[in-house]
Amino acid sequence: MPDYKFKISEGKHPIVTVVFSEKKFNILNTFLLSEARNFGKEIQNGLLKVLSGKIDSYSFSGNIFSFEADCEKTVISNDISEDDPPLKVKTSELLMLINSYKSELDNLKNKQ
Repeated sequence: MPDYKFKISEGKHPIVTVVFSEKKFNILNTFLLSEARNFGKEIQNGLLKVLSGKIDSYSFSGNIFSFEADCEKTVISNDISEDDPPLKVKTSELLMLINSYKSELDNLKNKQ
């Protein structure tokens, strides 16, 4: 996964977004906003089970995105738009990104 940084929007209802150094990973920002924000614990638990070997694979289908994960890779697909090609990322890196994103959300909530 390329380098990324978190940004917090200004305004009455700030939003945590992620800016990636490689454009093809921008789909992950939308994934985090739509799926990790709403289903974070479920996704985190499923990925942890895969990475720990408790299950061989984990499938998720959310509001906009779905993915298939095994212990090596996760393929994320946008189910409502064909403009975004499926993205393959390391499962462990996706889990770390989601964990970091959820921490940023918690920090933002604690500041409000």
